Amino acid sequence: MSGKQGTAVSDHMKYNVKPTAVRSENLLNNIKASNGNLFDGDNQHEIIFEIPAMAGGYYLDAAGSRIRFSLYLGEAAGRGTTDNEIFLDRGPCSLIETLTIHDASGHLLESISNLDSLYSMIEMCTNTPDVRQYRSVFNGEGAFETVSDVQSINQFKGGRLYREAAALTTPFCPSDFTTYHKLEFVLPSGVFGQSCQKYYPLSAMNGFRITLKLQQGIKALYNSVDGATAHTYFISDPTLFLNLIRVDPEVDRGIIDGAKGPDGKIRIHTHSWRTYSKAIATSDTSFEHVIPINVSSLKAIFFTFQETAADTIRHYGSFYTRYLSSYQLFVDGAPIPASPVDTLPPYGEAVSELCRAWHVRHGDSDFPTCLTGGKVYRETDDNRESNMVYGIELESFSGKSNTIESGLNVLNSVLQMRGTFSDTADDAYTLRFYCMFDIFIVIDPETGVTTIEF
Repeated sequence: MSGKQGTAVSDHMKYNVKPTAVRSENLLNNIKASNGNLFDGDNQHEIIFEIPAMAGGYYLDAAGSRIRFSLYLGEAAGRGTTDNEIFLDRGPCSLIETLTIHDASGHLLESISNLDSLYSMIEMCTNTPDVRQYRSVFNGEGAFETVSDVQSINQFKGGRLYREAAALTTPFCPSDFTTYHKLEFVLPSGVFGQSCQKYYPLSAMNGFRITLKLQQGIKALYNSVDGATAHTYFISDPTLFLNLIRVDPEVDRGIIDGAKGPDGKIRIHTHSWRTYSKAIATSDTSFEHVIPINVSSLKAIFFTFQETAADTIRHYGSFYTRYLSSYQLFVDGAPIPASPVDTLPPYGEAVSELCRAWHVRHGDSDFPTCLTGGKVYRETDDNRESNMVYGIELESFSGKSNTIESGLNVLNSVLQMRGTFSDTADDAYTLRFYCMFDIFIVIDPETGVTTIEF
């Protein structure tokens, strides 16, 4: 017996028609920052968006909503460097240090520090090979130029924001409209961003408050000429574009009533991130670090090494190996995986574990066991192309079933990451951890209050 029962025709011979959608309307609304129109990056100003409740059948598609603002480069008089080119370090989110999301009542829904670093890690691990290998190709920052016009365009593989023809004698300012760039992007968030798959019923909520804390210029921008002075910048006219769906109010009431659980509340499943850091000294030959996260479903942990002291050309956005030779996670003393992950060249095991953490499946011909270490993971002073990230898979059924919350329950557990280095380093590094975990967004339609469960 084969175990198969009955017969059936191919799916290509089935002509079932999907149900017709309820009558709806797609709208694009825009909201300006509530606390001003001009923001100074070096003083790390905060940009605040207030999203109100909307009665009448409005649903918010957070994944399809985006932020736009104008970026102005600025620098003090006399700080220009001839032929220096200025680039965004890792795309538009390089300009944002911290993302904080509350509901209108002040309940914290998400807080992500080092958002620029998290954005870089996600883009490098999930985007196209060109993005993974080089900087400045995340969002087309600036027009691409010919090699004859821009000396280092081959070196950086991306568009410049500005090229200094000579040392400057006057500073830029937001009134100089020849030096600004309009940037648009979606936040790397599961609560309000590209990973949020469900629409929010705004008639059942009291709204959102989104706060973006800007990153310093020395960490957000970099130069093509070594030794060039760090640039300052301003953000003008920040705008949040909301992708909205409007349905008939009676349909809206039916959707909300049908979504209520036994306690009368609506729950939306998504994921969130937490980031943690540890200082690594130049003389360290190993590390042990307790990751203070306690959640019911931890999906994966990613980590990398960044230079602690930023400069203008070899700095914050680079992800280094820092001569890491192995790593292993311990949960209440039990090792994951069973043996330490070998991270030495040609990096096959390390990249395999990273792919597993992102649920990537490669064929034998494509499996990345012979990566070119000379460009992507080198440990030299000229480290513009260092993109090394490590991962630990902690989910059981991701992509294999319709279950949720299949991550590791660490509500009452102690997590410790251990690693060894093959050599000491010339510079101090910061070890960055990025923890991905399941959450539920809980909406009380009676009060509009929104909270989270994890």
